[in-house]
Amino acid sequence: MEDKQNQEERKKFKVKLDNYLRLANKKPNDYQVWFWDECGFSLRVIRRREWTKKGKRKKVNGIRKRGRVNVMGALRSTDKKRVCLMIKQGNSDFSDQRSVSFYEQINSFYKEIIKEWIEAGNKAEDFLEKSPKIIIIYIG
Repeated sequence: MEDKQNQEERKKFKVKLDNYLRLANKKPNDYQVWFWDECGFSLRVIRRREWTKKGKRKKVNGIRKRGRVNVMGALRSTDKKRVCLMIKQGNSDFSDQRSVSFYEQINSFYKEIIKEWIEAGNKAEDFLEKSPKIIIIYIG
């Protein structure tokens, strides 16, 4: 994969990321860096081996429904706080109503940040002006 990456862009990004991380470590009340990623798990069971008599082949019957569980998660760089969100689909295309779940997960992440802000003794109405800037680095 190294040969397919633009090395100049990669160096620029690393410098930018280092600056963000330095800012977040110096001023955690002003900046938060979150690393965001998603992963999917197939629920389909694939049977590769079976015990049978020598020379016989066993036909495997059973429920082989397909399904998928998608998980999105974020990790804050300074204190390693984690947020884990289960989603129906990992699609960011908002034209399909079923795919709005990605947008909903970003909103629930945002609400979690506001909740943490209020629990720290701050006022909800001050969040937009005085809260830390949130920088999300998508790993995908």
